[in-house]
Amino acid sequence: MEVELVERILFNQFIFMLRFKLITFVIVFTSFQSQAQGFFWTQYEADNPAASGVNSRLSVSSVSSFRTGGVLSERISAQARIQKLHGGISTGYRYMGRFNGYYRQSNPYLNYSFHVKTGENSLLAFGVGAEWTQLHYGYGETTDFEEKWVNYRTGVHFQYKGFQVGVTGSTYENGGKTRFGISDVYADYTTRIGQSWELNAGLHFGKYDSGIMAKATYRNKYWFGVNYGFYQGIGIMAGMNVNDKLSIGYSFSVGNLGYNQKLMLTHGLMLRFKLP
Repeated sequence: MEVELVERILFNQFIFMLRFKLITFVIVFTSFQSQAQGFFWTQYEADNPAASGVNSRLSVSSVSSFRTGGVLSERISAQARIQKLHGGISTGYRYMGRFNGYYRQSNPYLNYSFHVKTGENSLLAFGVGAEWTQLHYGYGETTDFEEKWVNYRTGVHFQYKGFQVGVTGSTYENGGKTRFGISDVYADYTTRIGQSWELNAGLHFGKYDSGIMAKATYRNKYWFGVNYGFYQGIGIMAGMNVNDKLSIGYSFSVGNLGYNQKLMLTHGLMLRFKLP
């Protein structure tokens, strides 16, 4: 019994150290990677305020990538379900720019959603939010250009079992006037096959990360998938759920979407911490 106990303790210590080293590697890799996002990653709560907090008590996500041509982008978002608010909130920060400083754009945002329980397995949510944009162009010391504005958003989100759908409307400037129009539409479905597999498919038309995606998860541990981003080209992704809270992933996409039509390669890193 004592030998078995010692072996079990040593095995648990080994697993702990392995996970610790893996998480440390991810943190170091993120620190040295160019902070950017160039891969379609489903974060509906960032684009539709109504989706805030509908699927978890707390979720913190980071999507970073680097694209050839020196283009960096980063998305950091957090959302939470708060019963006292009868809904949820989400907040985050988007950034995209070039190494040479000629172009950069930042977008902090804040959303609130109100949840209505429509059945044992269904939920309807309504949301409002605001996104602040700061856009900078720099072609020389005398030709810098900077613009700032705020867009206000409202959205509707509905989900039933593994199906969820949503639509977002947003203000925008056109012809010197503030107008309102549809900015995001998405549909997403998740189903299980047997005891080991979970399949997910999503379609998203929007201001950021428009595209289609299919993802498979094995034993709630390892996941991989493919996507086609309308702005980023075709890509693949793979990752693992380190435990029931932490998920990490890597993505690679190929696009031919530059102004000079040169081939663009995008490497991405995804991190997510989530409480059920």
